[in-house]
Amino acid sequence: MKKIAAIIILLFTSLILPAQTFHSVIYANTNDKKIGKYAKRDIELVKQLCDSLSANLSYNLNLIVKDGNSFKVESVKEIVDSLNVEEKDIVFFYIVSHGSANSKSEFPRVSLFNDKGRIVKISSYELYETLCHNFAHAAAIISITQACNSGRAFEPQPFQSVLKSIKIPLNSFRSDYSRLFANKIRIISCSSQPGKTSYTGPKGSYFTRAFCSTLDLYSNNSPLLKDWENVFVEVQKEYDKIQYAHKFKTKNLRKAVYKIQRL
Repeated sequence: MKKIAAIIILLFTSLILPAQTFHSVIYANTNDKKIGKYAKRDIELVKQLCDSLSANLSYNLNLIVKDGNSFKVESVKEIVDSLNVEEKDIVFFYIVSHGSANSKSEFPRVSLFNDKGRIVKISSYELYETLCHNFAHAAAIISITQACNSGRAFEPQPFQSVLKSIKIPLNSFRSDYSRLFANKIRIISCSSQPGKTSYTGPKGSYFTRAFCSTLDLYSNNSPLLKDWENVFVEVQKEYDKIQYAHKFKTKNLRKAVYKIQRL
């Protein structure tokens, strides 16, 4: 009888223990006349990637999408302040918008709107630093910006806390994805080096396509993708292929910028 009671208690506690959460926040400037319709494709690609990653890792997915009229700088602070992030959770921010060079960082300023409908440019690096500060206990923080990194390098306004369809088989190669998140990791990346624009099209932004399709390779147990450094090496190779397909010359290739820190 005692053994049965112990089993029941064990089953009950396993049911009420909270699972880890993959917090995915996607910002996309879908109202923009130039990139809006393409940004919608980026949302689809990144959402599908996050669905697959969270399922393969056995994480609950907390998906937040801010597009259209909700693509506002005020909501960034609201989200950062409201996310309930536990120790083993993953925080993933992906922003698709216009951008420009930043005089204080190799990572660009990003354009969002405020409540009055005016453009506000924030530093993608300061946003990343805010995420790292607010969620220092998180297992992983990944902040990615798909935006231009060109033009005159103005100082950003201060930010205060403020090609391929991806079909990854669920619950397959889980150990591979787990290897990427085996240690505490902090990653920031953007789609082009300082002084360069970024490109998009009907299939989605070139960098977004490269990033998502590379993680798709990872699901297929590619030996090339053993850690995040290798992931970004392969992302750049895929990024180059897409650019070559659009008649880019080697000297004009956009290069993704990234920084990886293990804690």
